[in-house]
Amino acid sequence: CKAFFQFLYREGATATNLGEQVQLVKSEQKMISTFTKHQIMTLLEQPDRHTFAGLRDYTMMLLLLETGLRLKEILDLRMDDIRWADNELFIYQGKGNKARRVPFQQTCANVLRHYIRERGELKTDVLFVTVNHTRLHSRTFQENLSDYGKSAGLRGVRVYPHTFRHTMAKFYILNGGDAFTLQQILGHSTLDMVRHYVQLFRSEVQQQHRKFSPVENMRFFS
Repeated sequence: CKAFFQFLYREGATATNLGEQVQLVKSEQKMISTFTKHQIMTLLEQPDRHTFAGLRDYTMMLLLLETGLRLKEILDLRMDDIRWADNELFIYQGKGNKARRVPFQQTCANVLRHYIRERGELKTDVLFVTVNHTRLHSRTFQENLSDYGKSAGLRGVRVYPHTFRHTMAKFYILNGGDAFTLQQILGHSTLDMVRHYVQLFRSEVQQQHRKFSPVENMRFFS
């Protein structure tokens, strides 16, 4: 509205810039739902990894937790997007069409290699596929994830792909990660959302600080 009123004033349609009278209203920041460690472990136990679909879903869940990628970014991955030498995923078109590199560690690398062996050589270079060798649809994974949440008996948390992203951010902060690196990994254009994560999980950060406080862990001699 402010931009439109400014346009009208600039074009001479109005005598004054009515946009100057418009007061912006800050939206209330809602609490972000995340998984606990126990919920994550229980959820990861649900896919039957003896089946291709189960192994695929398990691998995707682990990648979501490790990297904080959006579901679309996971489903857009191609075989060549995995940079094994650096243990990185190359995201060509993240939100806002911004490319970035996202690291993953050895546990995730081992699971990913296992999945790729089971996937085999296919005509398509899409990383995550169906048993019919076609591109996996987001709705299919979301429905599977919902079923895993029900079988795990999870309550009080939304079992949804984006919950993994928020959970990754939470544990990254709690484990000592810095906001600037987290911003780069998640692909946020500004630090606003990362600051929101830090603010939300401040009580948990305080608990961690209580445990790892430099001063409290020093021995002072009188």
